[in-house]
Amino acid sequence: MRTKLLIAFLGVTLVATSCGKKGGTNGPGSNEEIQLKLNLTKGSIYDMKMVMTSNAEMNMMGQTMNTVTNMEMGMDYEVKDVLPNGNFLVRTTYRTIKMSGEAMGMKYEYDSQSDKATGAQGQAMATSMKKMLGEYAEMELDKSGKTIKTTMSAGLSTGKSDGLDNFNYAVFPDKKLKVGDTWESDIEQNMGGTDVLIKTKFKLVSIKDGIAEISMDGTLELKPGGEGKINGTQKGTTKVEIATGMNTEVNIDQDIDMEMNDMGMKMPMKMKNKIVITSVKK
Repeated sequence: MRTKLLIAFLGVTLVATSCGKKGGTNGPGSNEEIQLKLNLTKGSIYDMKMVMTSNAEMNMMGQTMNTVTNMEMGMDYEVKDVLPNGNFLVRTTYRTIKMSGEAMGMKYEYDSQSDKATGAQGQAMATSMKKMLGEYAEMELDKSGKTIKTTMSAGLSTGKSDGLDNFNYAVFPDKKLKVGDTWESDIEQNMGGTDVLIKTKFKLVSIKDGIAEISMDGTLELKPGGEGKINGTQKGTTKVEIATGMNTEVNIDQDIDMEMNDMGMKMPMKMKNKIVITSVKK
């Protein structure tokens, strides 16, 4: 269950904010306007890296367990096609996974590149996480960043997406924006079998040297009528290469209270996550 949870939050935090025309060198207070939209080129491949530190407090059968998890994932983010309707077909392929941490006083480690796995938890991580390597999620995105549909490779297609179907959760307004302007995005996402509503307020903080800096302030809550429990906040910033719409660096802090249902067992959990995502064109 713990592995599934980590994968779920990966889907929430992989933010690809997007902008259209190239910006100048203006900083905060600039009157320059930009239109936020995806502007991807077929064949482009980006080296994407996600680093997450998670501190969790879980209640299992009346026992409180504290865990610390450090996770690094390397991915290829490839623009497979620009479709006739103007949408983009992008594929994220999982290349490397490295995890370490401590649970119930026991340390563990797993590194897919060296195939090193220590501790019982590390061995379990190796067994499950190895299956992700080489697998992919392929999404059709419109110019606003909205996910139209998703196809996952056989190794990830298990009936529930666990959050792997929505790497671009920011949907941008159909209007020009200048520094200081704000907009909001509401999306629905499946996380470990639970439907979650993610509401985010964005603000264009600055435009400088072709990079747009955007702040994010959001909430997560259970979809009405859904089973389980989840609520929390996530705040952060992203730096976007305006000419392409690709984020170069994302920083997010999450504070989440949830109750997961794993094979009929309810597990209350509180999590504090720190996530950094970077991408560089290959």
